[in-house]
Amino acid sequence: MAAGGPPPPSPLDLGPARRQLLGANGSGPELAGRAGEGGCEATFASLLCKLGTAVHTMHRFESSQAIRLLQELPRRHYRTGYVLGLVALCHFEAAEYEKAEQLFKEVRRIEPRRVEGLEYYSSALWHLNRQLELGHLARQCLQWDRSRPQVWCVVGNCFSLQHEHETAVRFLKRAMQVDESFTYAYTLCGHEFAADDKFDKAMQMYEHALSIDPRHYNAWWGLGNIYNRQEAHENARYHFLKALDINKSNAVLRHYLGMALGSLGDGSTSLDSIDLDEDSATPSPHARRGAAATASAACTSAAAVAMGGDRRQRPRASPVPAAGCGWPGRAF
Repeated sequence: MAAGGPPPPSPLDLGPARRQLLGANGSGPELAGRAGEGGCEATFASLLCKLGTAVHTMHRFESSQAIRLLQELPRRHYRTGYVLGLVALCHFEAAEYEKAEQLFKEVRRIEPRRVEGLEYYSSALWHLNRQLELGHLARQCLQWDRSRPQVWCVVGNCFSLQHEHETAVRFLKRAMQVDESFTYAYTLCGHEFAADDKFDKAMQMYEHALSIDPRHYNAWWGLGNIYNRQEAHENARYHFLKALDINKSNAVLRHYLGMALGSLGDGSTSLDSIDLDEDSATPSPHARRGAAATASAACTSAAAVAMGGDRRQRPRASPVPAAGCGWPGRAF
C-alpha cells in the first residue's frame, strides 16, 4: 500500500514466510524442526500449513485465534520478525496497542530494518502518545529507505501526533505517490483531513481506500465518524456496523456503534455494546474512553458508572473525548 514497480509484500503475504522458514539464503537449515516439547517432527509443509491457517484466520480478524495458531509454531520460527510482526498486527487490529507496541519493538530488535508493519507500529505509538519513540522511528526510517510507503506513513503519523495535520497530509500523499495502491495511506490521510474539519476531502480519501480494499474497516469507521460528527447518526450507525461486521474483535468499534445508537435514542442497545466489551478478555484503554462517549450520548446512570471507571483508570493514551467535543481523535 510502488508506482513503476512491483508492490511490496503484504504483512499477510506467505512469500516472506517461506523464505524465513527456509532460511535467509534460500536453502537454510534442514526442513524439519522440533515442534514444541512433545518432540514431534514438523515438516516444512506442515509449518506452511499452520502459518497459512493462521493468516487465513487473520483475514477474518479473529485475532485471538490467530495468535494461538501462530504460537503453536516451533520457537525458532515463531521468533522471526515475520511471525512476530503478524502477532503484533493481531493485537493492533484488536485495539490492544500496548501489546502491539511491545511486539513491534521486538520485531525491530530482531530485524532492525524490517519495513513491513512499520505503518501499524507507528499508529500504535500514535495511540499511546509516544512522541519521543515515534520521532526516533521516523528519523531512522528516513535514513534507511525513502522508497517505501510504510516509511512515509511513519513520518506522517509523527507530524500528526504533533497536531501538524497539513504537514502530515503532505507526507502521507508522498506514500500514495510511492505506491498508489497502499490503502492505509489513504485512510490515514482521511483522518488528518477530518482532524481539520475538511470532511469532503476526508470522505474522498476513505472512499478511495475502500475502492482498493472493500474490507478496510478503518475507512468504514472513518466515514461513520464523519457522519457521527455531522449528527447524521443513522448513516454513522450503518458505517460503524459495516466496520464491525468486518472486524468483530475490535472493542473500540463496538463502542463507537454504541455511541451512534445512543444518539439515535436506543440507549439500551448502546449499553449492550459496552457490556460486550467489558466482558472481553482485554478491553483496551480506548474502548473505555469509548464507553465514556457512549455514556454521554445515552444519558443513563449505568453508563455514568462506566465513565467513572474510565476516570479512575485513565491511561496514558491519545484522547478520545465524548461526542460533540470536536475532533474525537483517531481511533484507527
